[in-house]
Amino acid sequence: MGAGPTLGMCFGSVLVGLYRYLMVFTSFGLHASPDPGVVVPYPGLDRSIALQAPGLGHIWDIRMFPDAADDRRIGIAAEHGILLTDIGLTNRALRRMSKPRHQLQFYGVDDAGYAGLIGVDFWEGITVYDPDGRAAWDIAEDTGIWSVAAIDFKGDGVWHFIVGYEQRGIGLFDRRGSEVWRNRGGTVWTVAERRLRGDRPPMIVHSESPGELVMRDASGTETYRNAPSPPWSSFILSPWPNRDSEPHMIRVQSRRLRVDSSYANAVASYEIPIDGMHSGFSATPVQFRENAAPYFAVAVAVGERTELFLYNRARTLIYHEVLDEIVSAIAAIPEPGTDTESLLVGGEGKVWRYRWDETKSNQAETDSSS
Repeated sequence: MGAGPTLGMCFGSVLVGLYRYLMVFTSFGLHASPDPGVVVPYPGLDRSIALQAPGLGHIWDIRMFPDAADDRRIGIAAEHGILLTDIGLTNRALRRMSKPRHQLQFYGVDDAGYAGLIGVDFWEGITVYDPDGRAAWDIAEDTGIWSVAAIDFKGDGVWHFIVGYEQRGIGLFDRRGSEVWRNRGGTVWTVAERRLRGDRPPMIVHSESPGELVMRDASGTETYRNAPSPPWSSFILSPWPNRDSEPHMIRVQSRRLRVDSSYANAVASYEIPIDGMHSGFSATPVQFRENAAPYFAVAVAVGERTELFLYNRARTLIYHEVLDEIVSAIAAIPEPGTDTESLLVGGEGKVWRYRWDETKSNQAETDSSS
């Protein structure tokens, strides 16, 4: 059975897509990020461009397919197609989509070990694709759609799709695109699947104006509602602090990255040195070094740039870089033959790879002691 969408990726807010067309800014005024480049260096961290393919367009999601039938176990969902590649990002196969969409995210896994896609446009609707990029069905809407997520209630590979609307609440559609139910409420910014421990079926979790957190079962019945402070809008689910940890709710507000439990109880907080309105963010733990605590990687899109942060287990900022484009997807992937991972960061037709280089680390230590 396949897993749901990659948890560390932020598709809870469609602000990234809206920003590219509407140039939305906050009341704080236009934020000027630092000039592109490394702001806070970290000895031992190696950075390179692992893939460059301008024809792909904007990269929306990156996902590992551990059970794929061949060695192409990394999927890259981009504006102009689905790129399947190996861990080295060299053996590549491109699948064109029959109907391009934005805000793409992988979901589910077919018999060959690959995933389908969901694409959403705020003003136009939703398209669900099979793993070959063919559009299975569309939902055309006359109002804004903020968020969409896939959910498998019974664990039998039958997927449903949760949709969060602008001022029209939340709805559920079956795998054929037929509406199952609609709960007409306020604006729902983010929807997600919350998996529970044991054999219990997953729940729907979503934020709703004026900033509440809500949980529902498969029938749409509300089982939990909370009004946390500060109010909620967009969030993602990511394992924290380790890859195998239970998913936590992650949000970026007021220069802080906040880690909360499934019931909006504060667990941890990181300082995020940005100002103004972010247009999306991604986060994931990454195991750069063997026999060491994992790091936590966060990419926050602000204006036309993205600020990439790395934190150690003590939640101290150890690396900060400004990329001169919008990033919507980051992912930790295994390094062959080791118990470590590298970090992939997807931009406009390119993927950066960050990995630990022991030689650089040792040289930095030598230089500092001489």
